[in-house]
Amino acid sequence: MAHTRDWVLARVASVVAGLPERLTQTTSPFTFKLQPDGAIDGAFRVEVEHDRTEGRFGMTEEQTDRVTVWVARRLAENQADVYATILRDLIAIRGAVIRDGHVGGGDYLVEATGGLASVQYTDGHEFLVGQVVLPINYDVVL
Repeated sequence: MAHTRDWVLARVASVVAGLPERLTQTTSPFTFKLQPDGAIDGAFRVEVEHDRTEGRFGMTEEQTDRVTVWVARRLAENQADVYATILRDLIAIRGAVIRDGHVGGGDYLVEATGGLASVQYTDGHEFLVGQVVLPINYDVVL
């Protein structure tokens, strides 16, 4: 089945929003700064950028996009617990997106190089931010 980049963005956001971790999509796809203060814990955003394209016969292409899912968690007294929570979130996101592509009707593939995760703290913020990068491969009809 052929898809588009905006379909990939919507599909991944839908998968993440459906997780038991009860993550909610941010009001802005580019930053957590516009998120209401009381709604930052468990907020996520998704970014998609082109990685590579391989042409095929029959007016089709194989497209790979780098999909980055960002998750914010409010800092608590025990920062190590918040850090561990974000890592669990990122692992759950990666697994759910991979499963959706294979058996959930997503009809896409997360490449084996995917799943690079990191967690960052920015001075002055009351939350940690984690990200997982997933190279998603899918078919496109021209």
